[in-house]
Amino acid sequence: MNPNNKTIIDNEIDLKEIVLTLWKEKYLIIIFTLTFAVAGYIYGTLKPTVYQSTISLRDAPSSIFNKSDLFISQTQQSTEKISVALNYTNEFKLNLITLDNLIKFFEQNKELDEFKSYLKKNNIKTATYFQGKFQAVYGNKGNFLNKYTLIFSSPLPGEKFLNDYIVFTKQVTVVEFKERLKESIKNEIKVYDQNLEIAKSINLENPILKSFAEGNSVVNEPIALFYKGSKVLSLQKSYLEKFLEEIDNFTLNYNPILEQASNPIILTKSPSIYMVIAFALGLFISFVVIFIRFIKQMI
Repeated sequence: MNPNNKTIIDNEIDLKEIVLTLWKEKYLIIIFTLTFAVAGYIYGTLKPTVYQSTISLRDAPSSIFNKSDLFISQTQQSTEKISVALNYTNEFKLNLITLDNLIKFFEQNKELDEFKSYLKKNNIKTATYFQGKFQAVYGNKGNFLNKYTLIFSSPLPGEKFLNDYIVFTKQVTVVEFKERLKESIKNEIKVYDQNLEIAKSINLENPILKSFAEGNSVVNEPIALFYKGSKVLSLQKSYLEKFLEEIDNFTLNYNPILEQASNPIILTKSPSIYMVIAFALGLFISFVVIFIRFIKQMI
């Protein structure tokens, strides 16, 4: 007999044996696949539905910081070079993504008592639940889109939570901004007091305003603040003191929300998907079990 024909016959016999074995074990296959499929469907049904909502923001217009920028530009001793508007915007965005700020808003919000009870009932810590849930959105090229997303599950009212959180963070940032600005002005006033005392001690009332040339060199106005003279220093100090009194009434009248939080989209997979995956897993495991038993019979 041709050796190749014998190999073909052996292969056919093996294939027939495998098919017969699978047929004999059909109930085992059915039990495994149905059990896994039902378990997968139940798991998908019991799994909490996860949603995602997105909100678009706008930066604060620089025009509302004109007086603050004027203060920064006119105080020579200030080391702050960044514009006040950009400084505020950066602080606002930093507060948004800070977990402590998110938790602070959550704990102060009395409208979330139902969700607080849900977390307590399920022994879920607030920080654990919100960790990584609020994120900035970036484009395909890595550019920031000035959008943020919130991932949440019931019974958290995600859309309202997101809108209210933005407003809360703006209020927090404004308070912090005003406190830092007041502290900066107070420090500047101290500097003016020191230089004013020096100007008075040397009887310098008027500033040295002009630069003049001596030979091939140019002598510029002295940099030291007291060279402005006591009259100018007194006037500028009074402006700073007046600005300091006005800060408490300073408000940022702009809406940080460009587009309200979007209708939530469902991120959770359908129970049918879990059922199909579990069905395939059950089928695979049943084949493995049958194969092991088949090998043992052959030995």
